[in-house]
This record gives sequence, structure tokens and C-alpha cells, in this order.
Amino acid sequence: MGLGLIEQHRIVVRGGVDGVAFRVWVKNVARSLQLMGHVRFVEPGVCEVLAQGNRFALRQFVATCRRGPCEGVVESVTDEREPLEKHLFEFALYR
Repeated sequence: MGLGLIEQHRIVVRGGVDGVAFRVWVKNVARSLQLMGHVRFVEPGVCEVLAQGNRFALRQFVATCRRGPCEGVVESVTDEREPLEKHLFEFALYR
């Protein structure tokens, strides 16, 4: 994978994401796409994801986040590309 294809995005998911293992689901999807970063709740009903990796995998990741897991209800997703400050080497869960 060429370095020019690596991007970093901040994704905010709003909706019924509490109590449905949403963060674990996000982590599993991200890892399956070989993305690095982290996921955390910022307030009830709002989950923030920092994802870094191949731009094509990121597009697929955002599309998957818009659908969400079958247990949750995604009301909205915002996706903003950010400057790539440092390379991350894992995908973590934060509270």
C-alpha cells in the first residue's frame, strides 16, 4: 500500500449506539479492513471514531458505519478527513 493512499478520518455516529456493543462492532469492522485508530463514546447516543488507513478501505468503513450493526440504529454519520499527524499501529476501544 503506497503512503499516498493513507488517510485519517474522524467519524461521528449518532443514534441508538448505547448498550448494543457498538464500539466492539466498530473495532471488528475496522480491523477487518486493516484500519488503525480508536472508537469512544463522547456522550450518550454519540460515538466518535478516529480511523486511519487506505482511503478505499476508509470509504467502505464509513459506508458500513452508516448501516450500523443490526442491534443498533444509526441516525446520522459525519465523516471529516483530517491531516495525517502520525501513523497508528492498532485499533483501540476507549470509554
